[in-house]
Amino acid sequence: MRLSLLSLLIACLTIQPAPAQADAADAPVTVSLSVKSGRAAFKAGEPIALDLRFRALQAPERIVTNSLGDYLSDEVVITALDGSPPAAIDRERWMPQQHDVINRQAVPEGQELSVPLVLDQRYRFDRPGRYSVHVVTRRAGRKALTTNDVTFAVEMPSPEEDAARVRMLAAEITGAPSGRKSAAAVQALARMSSDAAAQAKLDLVLEPQGAHPYRIDALRGLWHASDRQRVIEALEKAVMDPAPARTDLIDDLVLLKSSVEASWPADWAADAALSKRIRAAALHRLAATLPLRDGESRLQASWLVLEPFRGDAAAMDVTDFVVARDFIAAHLDKLQSYQLVGLARDFRGAFDGLAVVAALQHYLDAHPDDANALSLAVNQYPDLAQPYVVRHACGDHPMYFEQVRDLPVATLADVDDCLRRKLLKEAPTAATTSGQIGLGVTLAFVARFATPDLIQDVARLMPSLQGRWLPNARAAALVYLMRWDPKTYSAQFEVAAQQDEGDVMSYTAKVTSHLPADAMRAFYRRTLENGSAHDTAQAAMVLASIGAADDRPLLNARLQRLREALRAGRGSHDDENLEASLVFAILDGYGWPREEGLALVATCVSSFCKTSFHVQ
Repeated sequence: MRLSLLSLLIACLTIQPAPAQADAADAPVTVSLSVKSGRAAFKAGEPIALDLRFRALQAPERIVTNSLGDYLSDEVVITALDGSPPAAIDRERWMPQQHDVINRQAVPEGQELSVPLVLDQRYRFDRPGRYSVHVVTRRAGRKALTTNDVTFAVEMPSPEEDAARVRMLAAEITGAPSGRKSAAAVQALARMSSDAAAQAKLDLVLEPQGAHPYRIDALRGLWHASDRQRVIEALEKAVMDPAPARTDLIDDLVLLKSSVEASWPADWAADAALSKRIRAAALHRLAATLPLRDGESRLQASWLVLEPFRGDAAAMDVTDFVVARDFIAAHLDKLQSYQLVGLARDFRGAFDGLAVVAALQHYLDAHPDDANALSLAVNQYPDLAQPYVVRHACGDHPMYFEQVRDLPVATLADVDDCLRRKLLKEAPTAATTSGQIGLGVTLAFVARFATPDLIQDVARLMPSLQGRWLPNARAAALVYLMRWDPKTYSAQFEVAAQQDEGDVMSYTAKVTSHLPADAMRAFYRRTLENGSAHDTAQAAMVLASIGAADDRPLLNARLQRLREALRAGRGSHDDENLEASLVFAILDGYGWPREEGLALVATCVSSFCKTSFHVQ
C-alpha cells in the first residue's frame, strides 16, 4: 500500500527518537522536541511552534524560560529535505536584544517543563518545502544538550488566498486599533512575507507621525519581507521626503539596508563599519534636503545630521554640519530636553553657551519636572538649577530624587517649610501603600536638602515608619537625624545600619556626599575593619561617596589583608565579591584620583574581581 506524503510526515512527527540524554553526573536532565500543535504541514505565515520539553532526572533543575532569551540559549538547526533552506530573519544580528534578567524556573525531580519556540520568528518560510529541525540548547546550564529531530512541511497559499488573508488582517487591525483581536492580527501579518503583506505593514508604519499603536510590531514585521529591497526603497523615500517628515525611520532604514549588503557569516566589526558607512551616506543625503524642509521637519532632520560630528571638533566645519547647526542655533527654544543635553555634552564649543543656558531655562519653565532637563541643570548649571530643584522637591509628585541629589550644595533652606507641610500632610496616610511611598520620597528630600530645623518633625515620625513600603523612609529619616544630631541618634543609626538590607548605608551615600558627618564616617570605618563581607562591602561603597583622603589608605589596607587570605585559599565566595567591591570603591571614590584604583584592577586575585572591570 502506498503511503501519502501527509501520512509519512505524521509518522515522522509521532514516532520520535528517544529524548536526548545528558551525562547524569554532569547535567541530570533530558530534553525532547516536538511540534506543539502536532501538525504535519503549515501554510506560510502560520506560526510554526515547537515544544522544547525538559525533564529533571535528579535534584530540581533550573531551566531558562525567557522567550527573549532564545537567541542566547538555543541554536536551532534546520535542514531542507527538499528545495532550499529558509532564509534567516537576521534582525537579532543588527538589533540585538538586551537580556538584563534571565528568568529560570525550578523543575522538581521527575517533572517536566515546556518552553515554546516559534520557528518563523527566526526564519522566513516563503517557498514550499519539507524541513527537519533539532535544537542545541543551553537552557539547563552546565553543557549543551541536543534534541531529537522533528519534520514538517510548508505549503504556499495561492496569490488570491494570500491577498484575501492580508485584507482580512488589515481590516481587523484598522477596525479595532487596540485589543486582543487586533494584536493577534498584527502579529499574524508581521509573519507574512509576501509583497501584499509588506505593503500592508508599510501602510501601518508610514501613517502620519507613526500614530498607529501597532506601528512597532509592523516595523519589526518588515524584516520578514521576501523583497527586502522594496521595503528599503519605501523607507528611504519616506525618510528623504521633506513632507511629511519621517526621519524617525532612519535607524530601521540603515539596519535593513545593512542586512541586504552584509556578508555571511556575521562579522561584528565588519557589520558595525558597514552600518556606519550606510548611515553616513543616508545622513549626507538627508542634509541635502534641509533647505526643502521647515518647522519640526527641518529641526529633527538637522539634529540627525549633527550626530556623526559628536565630539569631533575637527569635523565641525563640514558643510552639512554648518547648515544643521545654524538652523538649530536659531531655534534652541524648540528643542527637547534630550537634545539640550546632547548640545551641552557633545557640542559645547559649537553653540553659544549663554544661548543654551537660556534655552534650558525656557524649557524648565515649561517642563519643571523633566528628568533630563533637571539632571542637566544640576550637573552642568547648578546655579540655574537651584530654584527648579526647590520647586521639584516641593511639588505634589517629585519623582526624580536621583537626578537632583547631586546638586553641589549642603542644604536648601527654601525647602524646609514646604517639606514640613508635606510631612504633616502625609504622616496620617502612612498606613496606606501610596502614603508610605509618598512619605519615603519626601523624607529622601528632607535627608538630602533640609536644614536641622526639621529634627523634631522627623523624630516624631519615627515610631510610625514601620510599614511594608517604609524601609527607605526609615533609612532616610535616620540618616537625616544622624546627620544633624549624631549624639542622640548614633546608637539607633548603627543598629539599623547593621540589621537592615542596606537601605541606611545606601541613603548615607546618597544624601551626605556634600556634607559628610564625622560620626557616620567613624561608624563606617569601624564596619570596614570588623564587619561581615556584606557589611564591609556596603561600608566601602559609602566611604567611596562620603569619605576623605585619609580613608583611602584604610580601604587599601583592608583590600591587601583580604587578598592575602584569598592567595592562601582562606577566602569564601563572599570574599571574592568583596575584593571587587573594595577595588571599585577605591577606583570610583568621590573626588579621589583614579590612578590608585587602576593599578589595583590589574592585580585582582579572584576570578570575580578579574572579570568585573573593563577600564578604558
